[in-house]
Amino acid sequence: MAADESRGEKGAGVDLKRTMGRNTLFGVGERVFRMVVKLAMMGFIIDHVGKDGFGLWEILVSVVGFMSLGVGGVGSAFQKYVAEAYETRDFLRASRRLSNGAAMMLVLALVMLVPLAIFPEWVAAVMRVSPQFQSTFLSAVVLLAATMVWTNFGTVYGSIVMGVHRIDLTRAVDLVCTLLEACLNVVLLLSGYGVLGLVISYAVMEIARTALYYTLARRIIPAIIVSPRMLSKSELRETMRFAGGYQVFNYLQVGYNSLLPIVIQRAFGEEVTGVYGICRRLIGFPALISEAVLLPLLSGATLVYARREMERFRRLFFRVVKFTLVALVPGLVFLCVFSSATFTAMAKSPHELAPRSMILLSVATVVGALARVYAAMYRATGGGSRDIMWTAGRMVTFVATWAVVSASMGYFGALLAFVVAELAGWIYMDVAMAHVIGRGSLRKTCIEMGRVLAPAVVVGLVCAPVTWIGLPAGWEARWSAVVQLLLAAMVYGVIGGAGLVVSGFISSDEREWLGMYVPWLRKGSGSTVDG
Repeated sequence: MAADESRGEKGAGVDLKRTMGRNTLFGVGERVFRMVVKLAMMGFIIDHVGKDGFGLWEILVSVVGFMSLGVGGVGSAFQKYVAEAYETRDFLRASRRLSNGAAMMLVLALVMLVPLAIFPEWVAAVMRVSPQFQSTFLSAVVLLAATMVWTNFGTVYGSIVMGVHRIDLTRAVDLVCTLLEACLNVVLLLSGYGVLGLVISYAVMEIARTALYYTLARRIIPAIIVSPRMLSKSELRETMRFAGGYQVFNYLQVGYNSLLPIVIQRAFGEEVTGVYGICRRLIGFPALISEAVLLPLLSGATLVYARREMERFRRLFFRVVKFTLVALVPGLVFLCVFSSATFTAMAKSPHELAPRSMILLSVATVVGALARVYAAMYRATGGGSRDIMWTAGRMVTFVATWAVVSASMGYFGALLAFVVAELAGWIYMDVAMAHVIGRGSLRKTCIEMGRVLAPAVVVGLVCAPVTWIGLPAGWEARWSAVVQLLLAAMVYGVIGGAGLVVSGFISSDEREWLGMYVPWLRKGSGSTVDG
């Protein structure tokens, strides 16, 4: 079985095992580096712009999401066209489709974004921006609209690089740009540019990122040409059908992800939005590693399902679910138990909204991650028709729940609506997976979640007294919180890691399985385990 699987993962000169391992390694490395840089920068940014300024930056990030015009979806279609051409050597057809798609994105960007650049007051009115931030916000929207016209068109070049299985290069570009953006942020913040400095840094690095992708694409696979002379009416329908379907789904995702910060900004203003933004970003860090390793694991699902090995597919599904929980839950529990200290370490002082915000956002993050696992495994079976309904259903659920609880629960009602929407999405995808692997997946997932959650909470509570340790008088609250968190993290990691080993929760069989799908995690050699 192992030999067959190894042969099945090699095709057309591409060793998928080696490629998966390389791409995973770069993905994890880039995400860890980005996590460290962003953690270091968050406190610095908040020191210079304040919680309300950080809230304004959070809203501008949401504005950028809308300005991206669902570009991630059309980028996935571009990547598919390039990957097919890389195998079939039909570069002319790929060039025509990519040229059509890039032209479509350019026209759409001009139609949608130029009016925003001319009338940014509309956006400020919708977001209910406070008067003291009006000038900064208007300038930022104009600059972002001009930048996103270029980056929406230029997404085709990043897709070309990924389509030839060089995701490691895109990760390297992202790593370099993350570091340079952080350096530019420091310079501009120290120069007194405030939130507008963050926008300038973002715009400069997005333009530079696209230019680097263009250079790499032209050097790696010059046979694929994006040019007006490659525009083709014969390929236009296919480009609109396939890429358009991807784009609709991704734009719905962008809209859904932007709903919560927009609701919070409109109802409660920049300071509360800033608290939410800090909590959201802290909660997002544990998810970075799990998502980087998860993608290569899921890629094996397509191969297993294609062979109609349904029992293996079912076991693979539950193992991916288990891995996601192990990678995600302990970190989120730590952040919730030490929420006050964590928030203080970032923002210099605690905030009464932070603890419950952390808990609600953690619940939504876990449920949402499980729903994405279900959705990805469902796509591996060839199903994709439920994606749009999944996202649209979450949007409707959020709006309906918020309408019911907004008057009585305020800010926490918005977070609760987000949790309910994510839960509804998970249940919906469970129904979809039931047609593939049978019923009972939701119950089994909940059992696995309990097996991970209960010990993590116990260990977290055992470690909680670490924050009672007295520190020298005169220390800033931030540095006291940092020292306490470091001590707590060491104790939490030692006790939690020992517990996993002693309890056998991750068996040797499962460790070997992880090595089969993520080669750089493999210990030893010569043996594989049937997934």
